[in-house]
Amino acid sequence: RLPPRGRMAAASTSGMLLLSLAALSHQHSRAYTDSRTLYRTTLAQNPGCWIAHNNLGAELLDPKNPAHFAEAVARFQTALRLKPDYAAAHYNYGNALLSMPGRVNDAIAENEAALRLRPDYPEADNNLGNALAQVPGRLTDAVAHYQRALQRKPALAETHFNLGNAYLKMPGRLADAAAEFQAVLRLKPDHAAAHSNLGFAWAGLPGKAADAIAEYEAALRLQPDYAEAHYNL
Repeated sequence: RLPPRGRMAAASTSGMLLLSLAALSHQHSRAYTDSRTLYRTTLAQNPGCWIAHNNLGAELLDPKNPAHFAEAVARFQTALRLKPDYAAAHYNYGNALLSMPGRVNDAIAENEAALRLRPDYPEADNNLGNALAQVPGRLTDAVAHYQRALQRKPALAETHFNLGNAYLKMPGRLADAAAEFQAVLRLKPDHAAAHSNLGFAWAGLPGKAADAIAEYEAALRLQPDYAEAHYNL
C-alpha cells in the first residue's frame, strides 16, 4: 500500500534488518555447538546458574576421559553451594565420589541426601546400592535399594545387572542372579558382561553346564578379548 519510493525504502530497510539478524544468529549459534559449549556460555553470562553447573559436571564426568574429573566434581560442589536442595546434584556428586578411593561413605551420604529430597529417584537408589555393596556387611541393604529402584523403573538394565552381581555373592541365590542377568539381556541383548555373568550363574546350578557354555560363547562373540569369559569357558 506504500507508494513506489516508500516500498523501495521499506525493502532496503528490511534487507538490512534481515542481514543483521542473520549475522547475530550465526554468532549466537556458536553457543550451541555442543552441550559443554552451551553450559559454559550460560555460566559465562550467569555464574549463579546451578542447573548449568550440574549439567556441565554431568557432561564432564566421563569414566573414559578422566582429564575433566576434577572440574566435574567442582561443578557439582558449586551447584550444591548455590542450591543445597538440588537432588540431581547430590546424585551426580555421589556418583563421582563413588569412583574416588576412600570416599564410599561420602557417596552414601550424597545419594541418601538425593533420596530424602526426591524419594522417587531410582537412579539414586541404584547408586546407593552400588556404594553399600562396597561396605562389608551392607550387601543386604544394597539389594534392597536395587529392588526399590526396579520397582520404580523396571527397565533399568544396569540395576538388574548390579542386583545380579549382588546375588552372586549371596549363598543360595544363583537362580535369582541368573534371572536378573536374563532381565538385562532382554533389555540389552548385546551386554557382553551380562552374558558372561549369566554363564557363571548357570555353571553353578545342576544341569546348566551347556547353558553356561552358550552364554560364555555369546559374550565372546560380542567381545572377543573378554579374558574372564575365556577363562570361565
